[in-house]
Amino acid sequence: MSVVLIVEDTEFEAERIVNVLSEKGHEAHKIVRDQFEDAGDAAEEWLKQHASEKTPVDVLVLDIKFKNSGFGGTFIYEHLIRKGLRRHWKHTIVCSVWKDLEGTQMSETVKVFLLNTFIPEENWIPKNTKSNERLIARIDGLIRGSEEPTIVKLERW
Repeated sequence: MSVVLIVEDTEFEAERIVNVLSEKGHEAHKIVRDQFEDAGDAAEEWLKQHASEKTPVDVLVLDIKFKNSGFGGTFIYEHLIRKGLRRHWKHTIVCSVWKDLEGTQMSETVKVFLLNTFIPEENWIPKNTKSNERLIARIDGLIRGSEEPTIVKLERW
C-alpha cells in the first residue's frame, strides 16, 4: 500500500483528493491549514511521527498558493528541507493555480522553484477545483511506475 501526504489550505480540496486516493487503494493523509507556516509545522510533525528514511511517504503533494501567501508551498518545502526531512518522502508533486489547465501559462517563480529543488516539471500539476484527474494520474504513475525517487544528492564543493 502506498502512502500520500497532502498539504493544502482548503478542506474541500484536500478531502476530495483523499477520497479518490482511498478509493484507489492508497493510504492518503491530509494536512489543512490556512497559513503556510502552520501547515509547514504540521507537515514537519506528521513526517517525524509517521515516516522515516527507511519508510518514507511515497508522495508529498504540496499546494503552492496559501491564503496568506501566493507561494506558501515553496516555503513549506524549504522548511521541511531545513529540518532534515527530505528523505522522509520519495516524490514531490506541486499542485498550483500558477499553471493553467493547458500548461501554457506558468509562473516563472514556480519554474525557478522546481529547477532549484530538482522537482521534475511533470510533477507540477495545475490545480483544478472541478477535477483532480491529472493529479491522481500523476500520483498513480509515480507509485505504480518504475521511476526512481525524485531525490537528488548534491556533492559538496
